[in-house]
Amino acid sequence: MDRPNLALEALRKLITGEMLSRSRTNVVETRAFTERPDASIARYHSNALTTAEVLQELIRLAKEIRASRQRVQEQGLAQEEVPFTTRCLRMRAPFR
Repeated sequence: MDRPNLALEALRKLITGEMLSRSRTNVVETRAFTERPDASIARYHSNALTTAEVLQELIRLAKEIRASRQRVQEQGLAQEEVPFTTRCLRMRAPFR
């Protein structure tokens, strides 16, 4: 890759844009997904991660976002039902 920093910034902007569009319907999921790229970028700026490692983390996050969207479509949930379902699933997880 000729310019990894440009790829890193482009991927971060795409993820941030996706999260902004979701923020109107699912605040819980948006909060969870938006904190991760910021943390990765902060670790990159402190030289704790390489550009390739940050790109891998952001790609993994993008795949999780896509999987989340597909789960919603497969379950046939309305947009209004998604935040409630997400919150219930997150509350239930510690009890497993």
